[in-house]
Amino acid sequence: MTCLEVVNMVANIATAIALLVAAVALFLNVKATKLQRKSFQADLFHKVTEGINSITAEQKECEEQGEEAILNWFQRLINAFEYYAFFANRDYFALDMETYYRSAVIEYINWAKDSEAEEFFKASKDKQLSEIRKYYEKHSGSQFPF
Repeated sequence: MTCLEVVNMVANIATAIALLVAAVALFLNVKATKLQRKSFQADLFHKVTEGINSITAEQKECEEQGEEAILNWFQRLINAFEYYAFFANRDYFALDMETYYRSAVIEYINWAKDSEAEEFFKASKDKQLSEIRKYYEKHSGSQFPF
């Protein structure tokens, strides 16, 4: 074996090792990117949930203050659901996060059909609450009632 053949063989081995290291690095980069996306989704969902939970925690207090306080509470809750629906409609959440509030959104909108809150929906312009409208229609299978 000549010196040139040995150098050529070592170069081929070094190239194979470099390709293997690059493939492993690419695989690890893809895993890290997926983990980062999951972390972002969880953080975003946590922030949205904090907002919704802080509003729902005030329900009893608002009930004691009368109808106007309840209506104001309901409007704030629907606005929090609008924020949630914005991200859910754009697939920012994993599926289990996206479905977490689905029944609550549909239930509260259906409840509003026969209440004073109906005026809140009817008074909102098309661009207001547009995300919750899309979300409701997509997941309830019904036309938005307002």
